Amino acid sequence: MQCIKTGAHIYIAQYGEFAICDVFELNGVSLFRIAGTSREPMRDVIHFNVVDVAQWFDRNDTGHFGRSSTMISACAANFGYDGKAVQA
Repeated sequence: MQCIKTGAHIYIAQYGEFAICDVFELNGVSLFRIAGTSREPMRDVIHFNVVDVAQWFDRNDTGHFGRSSTMISACAANFGYDGKAVQA
């Protein structure tokens, strides 16, 4: 599985949350290793818009005691390595 973006800023539409994560892809499926989440944007650019979450393991542990969680999605819009401006 190839890492395509380290330190990505993503929006998870299904949960109305932003997250900072590393993004991996394999056969059209994206795996997000999430380090932290917020209801407000955390950066001024967005790299992915996750439309549908297939599974989110350890979601409630994200950010607690340095722990991360893992999210899987086959429906995420990729805005490229440099991302696009966050819309206010």
